[in-house]
Amino acid sequence: MNSTVKHVPQTSNVTASGLFHTGIVVPDITASMDEMGAVLGITWRPVAERLMTMAFGDGEFEVLMRYSYSENGPHHLELIEGVPGTIWDASTGPRLHHIGYGVTDLDRAIEDVERLGVAFLGGNAPGPDAPRGFAYHASSNSPLIELVNDEVRRRVTGS
Repeated sequence: MNSTVKHVPQTSNVTASGLFHTGIVVPDITASMDEMGAVLGITWRPVAERLMTMAFGDGEFEVLMRYSYSENGPHHLELIEGVPGTIWDASTGPRLHHIGYGVTDLDRAIEDVERLGVAFLGGNAPGPDAPRGFAYHASSNSPLIELVNDEVRRRVTGS
């Protein structure tokens, strides 16, 4: 067994220090919050319910998102209630969905990650009153990567 630590040079603006949450899709957010709270001692922020316009490769669509972040940090858990027929589908049960990084310049981070070969999937659709707040990237070698605008990160975690 090789015990050598592998160091990969940093080539993007997405840094390990920006890692702030792990996203999990679940069939029933209330049941998951109750169970994980009791078993793991997690305190949850109130469930947010937002109708969001998403922009993915096949166009834009609206989706009602229900999610909550753990109060405990600095690394948070995010529970997302499954939405059938979308990337948030949880019909087969709970699953790891993404790892989330806070970034100061979301557009630049999206470009950096794409340049490194990790495909941009989509995220919330930017509008006149709402800039893009988050974006997902997909690789065959890792879970989804979610890049989150720092302003959104502060709002959803309370920190």
